[in-house]
Amino acid sequence: MLDHFKQTVEGFDLRLEKNTDSVPRDGKFHIIHQGCVVFSSKSFPQTRKKFWKILSEMGYDPKIRGKSKDNNIKQLVERDKAARFFQSYEQYWGSSHKFKNGGRLGKR
Repeated sequence: MLDHFKQTVEGFDLRLEKNTDSVPRDGKFHIIHQGCVVFSSKSFPQTRKKFWKILSEMGYDPKIRGKSKDNNIKQLVERDKAARFFQSYEQYWGSSHKFKNGGRLGKR
């Protein structure tokens, strides 16, 4: 299953996260709105459904999103790649202290 997860939609202060620095590391998926956890569940499909329901109640319309002048697909892809890189970088170096001998297999 997913070790960590984070999903956001630009322009809305709503996030879906699991095992990140912003939420408890309890194995549950959490929906965060304005810094507060508003929903938690171990079921990803249930949490994702609730996430999209809240977004639609906030006025999110995916059809309009693609027509926005600053939503160039290439820029969004590059921004997403950079965000994923830095997230994996932070996770790797944040847990590297757990590995003995700096990742080496031992004396040879």
